[in-house]
Amino acid sequence: KRYKSGDLPYGPSVGDLVNWATLVADGLTPMAAAEETIISLTSDDSEIQRTVRRIVDMVVGSGGGAKVVEKTEAP
Repeated sequence: KRYKSGDLPYGPSVGDLVNWATLVADGLTPMAAAEETIISLTSDDSEIQRTVRRIVDMVVGSGGGAKVVEKTEAP
């Protein structure tokens, strides 16, 4: 019911996750691959992207304690 009314937020599709995994298998870090797939496709809203970026970082880590760099939008 909530899906039909548009109340549910977007979640990555199986295809999005396969694309992410393919980029990781090809040598990108999990976070860099997420930027190209999961994060950029979730929303155009920078605040939502920032939240998704934090969630992805909690799941995959940033590899050796590297700082997660957030993209900023041009004014």
